[in-house]
Amino acid sequence: MLQDFRYAVRNLRRTPLFTSVALVSLGLGIGANTAVFTVADQILLRRLPVDHAGDLLVFQTPGPNSSLAARFPTPLNLTYHNHSEQVQAEIVSGNYFSTLGLRTFLGRGITADDDRIPGAHSVAVLTYDFWKNRLGANRKIVDQVLLLNGHPMVVIGVTARGYRGFDVGSRTDVLVPTMMKAEMTPTWNGLDSRRVVWLQLIGRLKPGIRAAQARALLEPYYRALLAMELPGTSIRSERNRSAFVSKPLLLVPAARGVSDFRDQARAPLLILMAIVALLLLTACANVASLLFAWSAN
Repeated sequence: MLQDFRYAVRNLRRTPLFTSVALVSLGLGIGANTAVFTVADQILLRRLPVDHAGDLLVFQTPGPNSSLAARFPTPLNLTYHNHSEQVQAEIVSGNYFSTLGLRTFLGRGITADDDRIPGAHSVAVLTYDFWKNRLGANRKIVDQVLLLNGHPMVVIGVTARGYRGFDVGSRTDVLVPTMMKAEMTPTWNGLDSRRVVWLQLIGRLKPGIRAAQARALLEPYYRALLAMELPGTSIRSERNRSAFVSKPLLLVPAARGVSDFRDQARAPLLILMAIVALLLLTACANVASLLFAWSAN
């Protein structure tokens, strides 16, 4: 095999024009496929870097006044060592790390004890990429204070490598407890009103329980909750009231996170993957033809 390889290299060196054309053709085909597959892997295929991602579900209730969750993305202004920049944050519940199985690279994650009293838990967790790229991978960052929207927050940890947020279409730089909502978004709170719908619920299936079983178990409680909430809503039309109490409860697989962008990009990405695959096949065919013509001479 080694002798054959050396022989092939000697022949290719004797014909630099042929070698250059073949390498450029294959390079373009392989490069295009690599680039497109990298994007497709990030958006369509890659699972969240958490424990047992396949057990995660997102609760959805399409219909009037719907939208539920246990996380809320929002931009914040971060100041550290007299440098300010806008970052993307996830406001998360105290059981977010434990429910997802999200681990930390440094320090610890947010726990239930960090999410009990409004305004009383000034702690934050940084994502690995933000810590590495924007803060120079400073291992002494834990227990240091930074400002988020002007509010002092103590860094308690850095997420495990690979976690960039639950929403695949956007990045996350920092996570803070839901009880700090008023401090993070001073123009509106949301914690003090049952009518403000802003959180997205994420759940994990118990071992041995399927999504259909979980939905069947939750359905009676969900219907009772809708009926209880209906009198306090501003819905007056009988048709809309009926639509409200009959809203479906959907448990959507969330091993790869959530993303409206993913749904929009799926078809174009698949088409683009087919195009670049055809490009690679064409490049291989061209090189094969060149090899055949070269060997014939």
